[in-house]
Amino acid sequence: ASGPPSPRHGKGQTTVAQLLSHEAGLAELPRGASLDELLSWDAMVEAMADAEPQGAGEFRYHAVTYGWALGGLVHGATGRHLAEFVHSELLEPMGLGDEIFLGVPPSIDDSRLASLSLPAEARNQGHQGQDATMMNPTLFNMRRVREACIPAANGHMSARALATFYAKLFQQAGAEGSALSSEALHRILAAARAEGSSQLENTAAPDRRHGLGFQLPVFRGADGEELLGVGHGGFGGSLGFCVPGRSLAVALTVNALDSRISQDVVAVVAEHCGISISMSRSA
Repeated sequence: ASGPPSPRHGKGQTTVAQLLSHEAGLAELPRGASLDELLSWDAMVEAMADAEPQGAGEFRYHAVTYGWALGGLVHGATGRHLAEFVHSELLEPMGLGDEIFLGVPPSIDDSRLASLSLPAEARNQGHQGQDATMMNPTLFNMRRVREACIPAANGHMSARALATFYAKLFQQAGAEGSALSSEALHRILAAARAEGSSQLENTAAPDRRHGLGFQLPVFRGADGEELLGVGHGGFGGSLGFCVPGRSLAVALTVNALDSRISQDVVAVVAEHCGISISMSRSA
């Protein structure tokens, strides 16, 4: 696109913090969008700019639209495509430029890509309020879907690369050359405890609070001390997080989509590290 689309329908009043916190009112996929349109970066960024907010100011998880909305913000601020910005500013300096992708490059061979499946016992874990088509894992096995840039849904990476990403982003926050300042990390963690329109979400899901775009799982040390992790989980159980207070970074990438397995693994890792977490059994 020649330039970022201008936000309409009053979205010019939406703050960056609201957008990061899933409070921009853009949770719904564009009605009637075809697959070709959903795979078009320019079309979806334009659709977010043209969308009329629904429930702005309230927490409504932007499961798929989040990446497109942020893409418009990044383009407006830097003039750069989100995937290129993340690659150049984050992944390359971390040594992960060939291991994490927001849209798989054509040069990547299929042999490097895992195929997704949805076990029968996990098929009742759908996300309400989102187009069921985008929750169909077989869709994301299609090469043209893999190559599209859908940052909230089709990131490709190994577990090692994802754990490294979170470790370098959060454990090294504030260090020379790091992408994140100590102040920024503090603001992310503080947002999970702050009063505001996301408080209902934070109260309803005490084991998975939100802070400026990240999920913050609550761990406890042996002495009962609260330890906030910071990271994010994905549909079907893939996840990554860091516990800055314990120099711990964990990531799981699964191809048989069932979040219950991941929750069990995280509980075992936490116990091994002398901490505990109370995790719900929802998707």
